[in-house]
Amino acid sequence: MRTKLIHEEVILGNQVGHKFTNAQWVGIMTKLTEAYPGYSYTLKQLQGKSDRLKQRWKKYHRLLTRPGFGWDDQNGLILGSDEAWAHQQD
Repeated sequence: MRTKLIHEEVILGNQVGHKFTNAQWVGIMTKLTEAYPGYSYTLKQLQGKSDRLKQRWKKYHRLLTRPGFGWDDQNGLILGSDEAWAHQQD
């Protein structure tokens, strides 16, 4: 749920230049506080989570666009030939 709220804001196009404004972060924090009353999140925590998710997505995307790699929908795994993995640099 926590990352889903951030993802929904991205899908809705609620970013300015691929970043959220402070007002948008406050809105996300408010939604999280309502959904999880016992927890509180700082702006820095949410921005850090968002940054880590972006970095992870970039790694997966970079890998999946290389020759020899693909996605296994059934198992949710990245597949690659032995040769493709041997040339993997990341």
